[in-house]
Amino acid sequence: KLMVLNSNSAREWKFIFMGIDFTTGIASELITQDLDASDQMAFIEKGVPGVQLFYTGVDSDYHKPEDDADKIDTNGLVKVATVTREVLEYLAEREEIMVFTGKARSAQTTMPPMDKKSSGRKAATGLMPDFAYSGEGVRIAGVSDDSPAARAGLVKDDVITAFDGKPVKNLKDYSNYLKEHQPGDTVTFIVYRNDEKKEVNITLSER
Repeated sequence: KLMVLNSNSAREWKFIFMGIDFTTGIASELITQDLDASDQMAFIEKGVPGVQLFYTGVDSDYHKPEDDADKIDTNGLVKVATVTREVLEYLAEREEIMVFTGKARSAQTTMPPMDKKSSGRKAATGLMPDFAYSGEGVRIAGVSDDSPAARAGLVKDDVITAFDGKPVKNLKDYSNYLKEHQPGDTVTFIVYRNDEKKEVNITLSER
């Protein structure tokens, strides 16, 4: 399915993609949890409805140099382009402004103070989240080879429910906690695998 991320930014997205599903035959799934990454966030932060179309899913080389051109899903590109055209044509002919229903952020007039641990580097675990997961926690969709998550023994379909003792209710919680750390930090996850609770220590790498 074609995932529509941040589809909670306007109530109309649901009906737009229901209609496009019918006219194109391309199934979509609306992801309503708050995500705070990628290009659509520049609009959402200003109170403008925005979505990201995400089709390929995640793989072990996602966002890595070895994700070469021969791995492009050309059929998937055609589907995304087809849906995008339908959305744009609808929006171009729509007279009413779509009402923003997401969570806009107030503009910062000053830079936040730098934490003493902060060096500008971003920490990473090497796991890819399942955006379509609607339960509590973060379900893992994939783990990069030789990553901190792989070395810690995390696998696909594990569900992370706590990060250093703090509850992880959704992907936004997980992302916010990760931003508090630097490469080289060791953190503890509580993970459920087939209803079995595990405690896992992970030493973060640099993204």
